[in-house]
Amino acid sequence: MNTLEQKQTGLQKVSQFFVTLLQRYLPDPFIFAIVLTFVVFLLVMPSTGQGPMQVVNAWAGGFWNLLSFSMQMAMVVVTGHAMASAPAFKRKLAMLADIAKTPGQAIILVTVISAMACWVNWGFGKGRSGQVL
Repeated sequence: MNTLEQKQTGLQKVSQFFVTLLQRYLPDPFIFAIVLTFVVFLLVMPSTGQGPMQVVNAWAGGFWNLLSFSMQMAMVVVTGHAMASAPAFKRKLAMLADIAKTPGQAIILVTVISAMACWVNWGFGKGRSGQVL
């Protein structure tokens, strides 16, 4: 039996069953967002005494106010990524990576460097695919 044909344990079989079940029947997260938007819309009207158009206007006004905050957060992520991708920073990080000689030292080094990077800019503390540098 080669490594690709290893027998699954009971826990792996159970977890695989639930993963397959959820992948097949769980709706897209966007559906949840739409349904919850309508649920909140219907609950807000009687609890606040507002009409449908007043609720829509309040939601739309609040949504557009969030746009400026969203753009600020996008800029934090983009500038953090640009800093982390800059050749000078990559060279410094490579020099720092050479310090660690064991896996334990690497864990401590990555934790400390990521924490310091996040203090400067939380977007800088993330790698390209979201993993911590």
